[in-house]
Amino acid sequence: MKGLELARRFFTDVALPAFKEQAPDTLGSMAFGLAGPGSECYGFDDEISRDHDWGPRDRTYLGTDSPPETIRDWLLLPEEALSLCINEEVFLDPLGSFTGRRRALLAYFPRDLWLKKIASRCRAIGERGQYNLWRALQRGESIAFHYHRARFARESAGGNRAVRGHSDR
Repeated sequence: MKGLELARRFFTDVALPAFKEQAPDTLGSMAFGLAGPGSECYGFDDEISRDHDWGPRDRTYLGTDSPPETIRDWLLLPEEALSLCINEEVFLDPLGSFTGRRRALLAYFPRDLWLKKIASRCRAIGERGQYNLWRALQRGESIAFHYHRARFARESAGGNRAVRGHSDR
């Protein structure tokens, strides 16, 4: 059974009935779901992936309780944490607060910041692939060549931060 299905069943069969019985007045203000770094959150889990990051955990990955509103807010977010906050399934969110934060993150970077990040990524790709890689090859420095080739591939694939679609907010 996949981790997301396990979490969904645990919520439906155990958590939700327990809250309905023992603390029904709290259900209207709580959100339940699965999000985070585990492969089960992305739907890629298997028997081998259960050796780490398996099981319950909190959802505090951005270091803030509210979605970013300004370019400065967006710049302060750890980009690699963005996917950890939008890859989830929400089982129950009657107030819509978690779902609203998720929607704000799904809207992605403001257009000007998004363009700046693309330009920065292109600069890094050019530096690795056209400049450093070529110099290492010309000098016969095989270790440096392989290092810069790997960095070029990483930058081309988005590095730690994937550049993807955006919205014109």
